[in-house]
Amino acid sequence: MKKGNIFLSPYFVMGIVLVMYLIKVVAKISIGVDVHSPTIEGDGYHNVGDIFEALFLIAVLLYARMPHGDEYPFGRKNIESIFSFVVGILLCITAFRLGVQCLIGFIECVPYLSSLVHSFISLPRVEPLLMGPSYFPLVAGVTGISALFSLIVGRYQMYVGKKASHESLIADGAETLSDGRIEIVTFIGILGEYLFTTPIIEYPLGIFVAYL
Repeated sequence: MKKGNIFLSPYFVMGIVLVMYLIKVVAKISIGVDVHSPTIEGDGYHNVGDIFEALFLIAVLLYARMPHGDEYPFGRKNIESIFSFVVGILLCITAFRLGVQCLIGFIECVPYLSSLVHSFISLPRVEPLLMGPSYFPLVAGVTGISALFSLIVGRYQMYVGKKASHESLIADGAETLSDGRIEIVTFIGILGEYLFTTPIIEYPLGIFVAYL
């Protein structure tokens, strides 16, 4: 490998992705739990799944490089298509979990709706969202910076994936860009929550994030 080409190595790219997700997980889950934000906490757990996806992708890239043989006459790169399918399934599971959590939070914020639903079933207790000047820099900072890094790293993944002809790296880059768009929506919603002092925005926002 020529000097300088390390920046075009899929493994170097995925190393950056892993570091990014590790930082995101610690920041989002700790802050999300601290302020009782299911949107931020749920996005943090989504990033836990992203870590396992990144590790799996590294394994896929290594496997795809193995030579052709009688058992795999067309090579092993088709496993990358299976990886793309797995990414989609994991996203659906994460979206469903986040959507349910935010739906419960929204119901609890509407007294009449809460009384009606509780007359039929018992819902888990939801901690009220903590708001105020002391929390805003933390929640706005972690969501805003996280979105920026997702957009930059996602583009980087797709660029290197196209250069190296790795379908799975392109797919994971597209998923990282999707994360960035979701984080932008989260950031805008949090700005609205604090600007209008309306914590109920958290839950429709979370449902919309799950949809995205």
